[in-house]
Amino acid sequence: MKKCSLTIILLVLTISFARAQSEKKFAYGLIVDIARPYTDDYGYVDGLGLSAKIEYALTPALRLAFIPGYFTAPSTNRSDYTYANQAETVINPGGPNVLYKYIPLKMGLRYYFIQNVYVEGEAGKIFGVNRIAENGFLSSIGLGGITTIDVNNFFDFGFNITRGYRNNDFYAGAGSQYGLTAGYIHFF
Repeated sequence: MKKCSLTIILLVLTISFARAQSEKKFAYGLIVDIARPYTDDYGYVDGLGLSAKIEYALTPALRLAFIPGYFTAPSTNRSDYTYANQAETVINPGGPNVLYKYIPLKMGLRYYFIQNVYVEGEAGKIFGVNRIAENGFLSSIGLGGITTIDVNNFFDFGFNITRGYRNNDFYAGAGSQYGLTAGYIHFF
């Protein structure tokens, strides 16, 4: 009985190891992010971003990702900045709409709990590009999936909740938003 059990265990481990070796180790892709803030209390409206994604398979189900991107979020606030040090903002009803611009650099983990369905968590640093967007910490959790285009190419789609985008207009804390993502990913 012990020999049979040991043989079965070795067979399962061998198959698992062979499967792990045949998995595609790397992936890259482009992802479009469409975001909506939880509330409009702080002047944010819908945002739009574009991210590159580079992934490495740690196991067949777990992938490590590096995600640089660019994100813009227009505001309903109309502000004129009177000082270069951003210390004061004068609200001007005739002024231009504010456009917050960010460069997020994130690292994350993606876990496929069912074939082609994943959960992911990401965290990183966000850099404000223009003088009204602030640097800070960014975190995100999400759920998504991939569908096959062909053997190595997939359509990636998901839903995420993000916290961390900051501005220096009226709110000292970080903004929270939920979003939809869609893009292309290539495994090799």
